[in-house]
Amino acid sequence: MKSEKGQRSILISMMQVLNNKNLEKLNELFSKSFIKGLFFKDLKNIICEFENLLSSKMQIASVKQIKTIHEAIVQISELLNKIEYEKTTDAIISNYIDKIYDSVSNFNLSPRMWALEDILALNFSDSDIVNNVSYTTPERAQESKLKKYGYSVAWNSPLSNKKRQDLLKYLIKSGEVSKGYVISYLKHNIQINGKKKANEFAVMKWQDDLDFVNKL
Repeated sequence: MKSEKGQRSILISMMQVLNNKNLEKLNELFSKSFIKGLFFKDLKNIICEFENLLSSKMQIASVKQIKTIHEAIVQISELLNKIEYEKTTDAIISNYIDKIYDSVSNFNLSPRMWALEDILALNFSDSDIVNNVSYTTPERAQESKLKKYGYSVAWNSPLSNKKRQDLLKYLIKSGEVSKGYVISYLKHNIQINGKKKANEFAVMKWQDDLDFVNKL
């Protein structure tokens, strides 16, 4: 068992057991409403991707590659424990999931694409939505839609760069807002709100989003 083949077999067996336990725990937490449907779908997608890897490609992977997946499976286990026993916000869960995807990026796993109902399932301030929807001009109405659908660059937002840009792409492609408006909106935020030192990180996100939208 000191050979690489022996170590590979042992690690794969251990990982399959833990991966299956993660799926069982995930289903249990979802049944108890400890985790939202959109994060349940994300984690289930990752667990199933791992199962596919373990039953096929891992047989020819190096021990180092196998350990990378093993660490990611352990991360999922840790996240599920946090969800069950600690106060875990949407932002924490979302960031955890993004980090797991990043840690196994070399394996080309396919992140689950968020649908509109996933975006709407996030917790955003109802007062912000109501206040913004009261605007009557076309420009304000479009701005209210961005916020209504959860567009945010706040430090505690559950949207990663990719998910935030997926949202903008969806809103533009579906005709909810125009590409020109989004570009104007982002430029305005960069030029006006970007002057505040406290908005340094927000400006970086707005600029990333602007570059993304310009390429659509």
